[in-house]
Amino acid sequence: MSAGRITNHNLFLVGDIFLTVLRSGRTLSIRVLCSTTATLNGISHASINIAVMKAPRSTAKITGQLLTVVPTHTAPDVPQSFLWDGGYVTARSIIQGTNESTACIVVVTVPGALVEPVNPKPTFIWLRDDVNSNEFCQVNGGQSTWQISREALQAACDLLWAKAGEIKATLKTIAAVTPSDAKSFPYLKR
Repeated sequence: MSAGRITNHNLFLVGDIFLTVLRSGRTLSIRVLCSTTATLNGISHASINIAVMKAPRSTAKITGQLLTVVPTHTAPDVPQSFLWDGGYVTARSIIQGTNESTACIVVVTVPGALVEPVNPKPTFIWLRDDVNSNEFCQVNGGQSTWQISREALQAACDLLWAKAGEIKATLKTIAAVTPSDAKSFPYLKR
């Protein structure tokens, strides 16, 4: 597995991994998503120039599925990372006309200006002693996944907060989610 670039540094592609700021109740947090749609001026595109997408007055909107990640165990000499466990954050959805509900993958649409593309690093679960491999039952074969370092999350968070201030983002600008399991967000920024 190569650790080369997964994303194009000039284009944001459908399928790229990105970070954004979301809110859940009164908590703002940074989240990892996989893009499923990219629109500019209401027209769907397979890719969007990153400079155009992130411009303060851009009409770009990115839709993505929220991914579940597992933090590595902290150690003084090893920087913490967050690994994708192969799963997606879900929310309860009431089945109309019944008292039943079902779990649906959380999909959100955010302004392009509040998107920070990331280039996750491939890793093998079985080579790691800083995670519980039982938490990766959704990874195909239980062997390989990708990770994002805590430093990358912090840098993206700083960039997103600055961009939110620059575009004068209000709480209504930041998408709200209510996950079924609050533990699916171990990377809260409080």
